[in-house]
Amino acid sequence: MQKRYALLNWQQGSGKTAAVYHRAKYLLKFHKVRNAVILAPAIATNMTWIPFLTINREKFRIVRSNADLETVPEDVFLILSTSMPVSYTHLRAHETK
Repeated sequence: MQKRYALLNWQQGSGKTAAVYHRAKYLLKFHKVRNAVILAPAIATNMTWIPFLTINREKFRIVRSNADLETVPEDVFLILSTSMPVSYTHLRAHETK
């Protein structure tokens, strides 16, 4: 993958979470990205991503407001819900070149 983003539209139970997790870990390890952003429906963030990252002892932050983006350290997974009525315009300010 040469782009800085990806979209997986696989069927249920096909390994999307594990695939995204390992790709994100690779990008973080080799400093290709500062953070990994997981954008998913609320049910996926609450029932899949939060337990998955917790079990794997990963640093993550649940983004509920712009204030949650103010002091994000490197190598942290950012979890954003598509159903949260939040303006995510500050995300671009935190991108690395």
